[in-house]
Amino acid sequence: MVGNYKIKNKKSQQLKETIELAVKDLTNNQEKPAVIQLKPAVKNTDELAENQQELDLDLARRAVLEEIKPAEVSKKEKIKERKKIKFKVAELTTKLVQKEKDLTINHLQPVASLRRLSLFFPFKAIFLTFVFLLFFCFIVFTSGLYLGRWQGPLMVKFTHLIPLPIVYINGEAIRAHTFLSDLAVLQNYLKRQNQPIETQAMRRQVLERLIQLKVAAQLAEKEGIKVSDDDIKSRLSDLWGDADLFQETQKLTQELYGWDFPMYVEKVIRPIILTDKLKNNFYATDINAYLQERMKEILNLFNNEPSQFTKIASEVNEDDSRLTNGDLGWLKLGETAPEFELQLLKLEPGEVSPIIETRYGYHIIKLEEKIVDKEDQPIFHVSHIFLKRPLFEYYLNEQIKKAMIVTLIRI
Repeated sequence: MVGNYKIKNKKSQQLKETIELAVKDLTNNQEKPAVIQLKPAVKNTDELAENQQELDLDLARRAVLEEIKPAEVSKKEKIKERKKIKFKVAELTTKLVQKEKDLTINHLQPVASLRRLSLFFPFKAIFLTFVFLLFFCFIVFTSGLYLGRWQGPLMVKFTHLIPLPIVYINGEAIRAHTFLSDLAVLQNYLKRQNQPIETQAMRRQVLERLIQLKVAAQLAEKEGIKVSDDDIKSRLSDLWGDADLFQETQKLTQELYGWDFPMYVEKVIRPIILTDKLKNNFYATDINAYLQERMKEILNLFNNEPSQFTKIASEVNEDDSRLTNGDLGWLKLGETAPEFELQLLKLEPGEVSPIIETRYGYHIIKLEEKIVDKEDQPIFHVSHIFLKRPLFEYYLNEQIKKAMIVTLIRI
């Protein structure tokens, strides 16, 4: 070390003292030039020694200056590095403080959550108890409805709140409230009439009526049949005539059924009109197709088993000949329908006719024997398979049998 400066390239031991003198000289004479001009050539030994000393001093100054300059650069860099270190320390300190704050907040959050939970816990317990009681009541009342035949006023209110199904008809549900409310109406009506009440028979009657109305509504929807407000007004006008019996009708329906007038219209008037429209449409269009389809099935059955004609007649005929295996006895011309007689004239004994239609219905005729009387008039021994034009109620019952019905409650 020379003064406060570190010399990287060490000189020889002989220049040590000279370097120290150069440093002192630089310290005392900072304004002197760094390069010393050499004197002219010496003439004697003393001048040569003096010049040599000054040369050595100049070389020492140069060496010191070369070492001082990088030392000054290093000092500036150190200052910059210190500033950088201070900035990094400040940044790290800020991050550390922020982390401590975050840790404090995260530490306090569970405590706050626990406090809120402790405050909420009584209400939560009450809420869970209430939910459990509701679920328990639902299970009890549902079991009573489907398995226990419960049908009291409380059950009516329960099914009004929760629309549970009791039967599915072709995928469409009838709700328990509809069933129980209609059941209550019928029960009250029988009580006022002082008639005996058989619970099972009464439940079956109400359920069958609801199924019938639902099937009729489905058939009407299929045929595009609807009941308008004008249809209802027209029917009420037919019932009341010119008199305004709205108040009297409303009072009567309330006494008999416990319904207001709009409910009476929906429960009674509208289904009646819908059924009448469906019936008229059936007789106008559907009956022929329905009977022809059924007679084709019967004819195919006979063609597969020709010997079973009498058996088939005894099972399907819809007149008195069912009791005689389809045997009509001996017939003369003029004693039956013209279409029937015309077919008889075409048959030979033992032959069977195709399906023919008369005003009575549809026939498959078999000619058993044929003779001629004294007046030379033919007499025919005839058997037939017969389907008459059915009543609408019969057609509706057939449609109910074909419907896919899934009953969920015990009758």
